[in-house]
Amino acid sequence: MSVALTKDTDKFLCVLYKEYLERRKKGESNRDSKYFSSEYIQRLFPNQNQEDCMESARELKKAFDISIDIVGGISLSDETIIYMENRFPEGLSQLLDILGKFKNAIPFV
Repeated sequence: MSVALTKDTDKFLCVLYKEYLERRKKGESNRDSKYFSSEYIQRLFPNQNQEDCMESARELKKAFDISIDIVGGISLSDETIIYMENRFPEGLSQLLDILGKFKNAIPFV
């Protein structure tokens, strides 16, 4: 699957996926692990403008049909998880390497 995302949205998705993996590792349900309330998103991205986060969410909705609730909460779709599993077959360690590179490239998080 080929997906084109802006760098901001790609980093946004990587951070959400990292959180998803950590939640699953802690034993949370798949459904609960995929949901991020608007308050949780603000905690994940304290230095990011909320409207920019919503813009990234809308971009992900176009690419993966994620759910966005009326108050700005996001639920990752199965399609999103499959994409990320294929993108990072080695899991969290490979993802953390990418996020480290993003930190220097995009002042986000």
